[in-house]
Amino acid sequence: MLVTFMAFCAWMLTFAALGLIPDMQSDTPVLAFCVAIPFSAVILWVCLSMCWMPIKASGIAEGISRRQLLTKLLTLLMKRFNLWSFAAALLPAFLVVQYWETNTGFLLQIPGVSEVTLIHTLRIQFLLIHGFPFLIFWALLAITGSGTLRILGGLIFLLVSVLYTGAAVNIDDSFFGAFAFLYLLIPDLISFVKNDFQSNVRQRLAMRWCLQFLGMLFVLIVTDSQFLQNSSTFLAGRLFFSWLTFMEFFRLADIPIDIAYAWNREESTWALA
Repeated sequence: MLVTFMAFCAWMLTFAALGLIPDMQSDTPVLAFCVAIPFSAVILWVCLSMCWMPIKASGIAEGISRRQLLTKLLTLLMKRFNLWSFAAALLPAFLVVQYWETNTGFLLQIPGVSEVTLIHTLRIQFLLIHGFPFLIFWALLAITGSGTLRILGGLIFLLVSVLYTGAAVNIDDSFFGAFAFLYLLIPDLISFVKNDFQSNVRQRLAMRWCLQFLGMLFVLIVTDSQFLQNSSTFLAGRLFFSWLTFMEFFRLADIPIDIAYAWNREESTWALA
């Protein structure tokens, strides 16, 4: 998660240096570029060094060059998708089409889906990211706890779920908000139920939240979206749900855990063939 956050900061510095972030444009763009680019390069170098250490320790890089390792990692990335990840990726991919259709005549428009509902959907996704840690904490307590803790966890999970669902209904002023909230929650539920609870499920879910949070933060800053009915908000929706589609399809949140497993498990996804 630390590497992910550092890489996010490096990319934000790069985008700011190139003048691609409306609220971070400098009056001296040449000076900003000369200062920000070296800083972002150093941060990315540190990130790559931090990634290289566990990869080397796992034995994946033993006996091969870095170029061969990169080729192998890209090949393994293409093999990561499965039926679960395909199903999870379909849901945000469908939303990408809807946001795209706002500019092309709604060729694939679903009855009841309008520009307003798409804006509300992006707001509800932001609400879901906010509530994700609370929902997961109490859900895990309800599942893995024992006795009174398990009952308490289940009751508080239901209470928190009702509160966030009610907030989603309030955003849209209709029960569509509740439907949108549950729809957006499905990929997280898929990730939650398909993982063995003894297989670092907390770390996997924490990484999911980190990737979603940083993805949402990135698109809101870059597009200068204010959740208004304008092209910036629809662009933010397309970018964010495209990122979710990519993340779900390739199971990006599981990669750090899989690399860690490669240290001790020959059958790991990232182990050498």
